[in-house]
Amino acid sequence: LFYRSREDTAFYNMALPTGTDKVDHNYDYIYSKYLGTRRRLIRKVFEIGLGCSRHYGPGASAKLWRKYFPKAEVWFADFNDKCVEKYTETTHKLGIHVVTGDQSDTPTLHRWIDESGGNFDIIIDDGGHSNMQQFNSFMVLFQHALMPGGIYVLEDIAISRTWVDGDDKHVTIEWIKDWIEMIVMGDASGKGESAPRDGFEFKQTFAFPPNIKSIDCTSGCCVFTKCHINDLKGGCQNRFVDAALLSYQSTGTGLLKHPYPRRKVPVTGA
Repeated sequence: LFYRSREDTAFYNMALPTGTDKVDHNYDYIYSKYLGTRRRLIRKVFEIGLGCSRHYGPGASAKLWRKYFPKAEVWFADFNDKCVEKYTETTHKLGIHVVTGDQSDTPTLHRWIDESGGNFDIIIDDGGHSNMQQFNSFMVLFQHALMPGGIYVLEDIAISRTWVDGDDKHVTIEWIKDWIEMIVMGDASGKGESAPRDGFEFKQTFAFPPNIKSIDCTSGCCVFTKCHINDLKGGCQNRFVDAALLSYQSTGTGLLKHPYPRRKVPVTGA
């Protein structure tokens, strides 16, 4: 079978004792699908969100990745530098590395790449979950820190219509939908013999970045696979590079706008 019961997967059985919410959200399906047969081959992992804002405390996913990727160099990023400092002994025992800063700030994202060395096989965004954080992190890290053939996992997309920030336009699920249509439809979204009928035209809102081979989604999260250098299909030869950031400047987490001001906005995941 292509889809195994969660109880039969190594991911579920390793994740459950750690307390990570990746099990609660049923992300074990997507992780098992992509990594189940490859986990011992993974060399370098990066996750945004050490878990400092979680009620059960930081480090749940760190414990999981340390076991699930036995040969990997594991990196985390978190906004809460005081929390990271407090748990330094724990992270050292786990053998993981941690960088700090605001994931919506593009210079910070480039600093993370410099400090970690980049070249990750897998990048996971389980950070603050706001639209600007997710968009800016993807645009920088997918292009500049992920290895060709690697995957970028974007979690907690389901709240992208709740925490609307930045310019109020870059709603995560909307740019993902745009990009999926461009991958699936290809030339049929444009002009020529395969152009759509009148009234069925694709109204593109978000520029399609280069190097996205595929987008695979399940409940609450999507996986973006990065093209290989010599790949000629899909969006792999798109020349657009980082231009979308020019219209979506980083403002910093402290200036994000949320519809529920009394709600404490989480800035890390688990």
